[in-house]
Amino acid sequence: MENKLKEILTSATQLFRKYGIKSITMDDVSRHMCLSKKTLYQYVSNKNDLVEKAVELMAAQNAFNCEEDMQSLNAIEKHVRHYEKITTFLSELNPSFEYDLQKYYQKQWYKLMETRRSVLFEKMKSDIIQGIEEGFFRNNFDVEKVVLFNLIRIEGLKETDVLPQFNYKLIDVVQEFFNYHIYAISTPKGIEEYNKLMEKHKLK
Repeated sequence: MENKLKEILTSATQLFRKYGIKSITMDDVSRHMCLSKKTLYQYVSNKNDLVEKAVELMAAQNAFNCEEDMQSLNAIEKHVRHYEKITTFLSELNPSFEYDLQKYYQKQWYKLMETRRSVLFEKMKSDIIQGIEEGFFRNNFDVEKVVLFNLIRIEGLKETDVLPQFNYKLIDVVQEFFNYHIYAISTPKGIEEYNKLMEKHKLK
């Protein structure tokens, strides 16, 4: 039963992220999964219950994803991986999802945001410290303040309505933001490694 519930929550989350929460009904979730509503209601009691459980799963996946495949990477390599994940997240996110969550499910919204911020803060802080130790990043700046600065900028990119006015796509601004961040904190050794990786990944 636990695996089936997780499958339902994962599927519902995909729909919520793509179309927003308010516009998705239990019928939509049922059809998307080729599942009868009777079966669906064996796992969740109503839409509110579905949303609450889906957000709990999102928070748990954020909080306990150790990303073991990244443990052997240097700090620049980790930064490039995170860049790719953040780019995918921002490009696939429908603003209606977080708007609906914040407006209609405030408790779940705060829980998700607190978890996401905490996880990103610790990951970025750890990666920057690693980069300093490896000689890729400078050692004369306040690590935590730089991490906070990045969190603020990432959240700002999700919420701004400035880009369409100046005919820019989010993906282009995210890439330039990432370049700006790396060049601001890197040593010559770090910039060399970064340019090599960006060329390899065809991201620059």
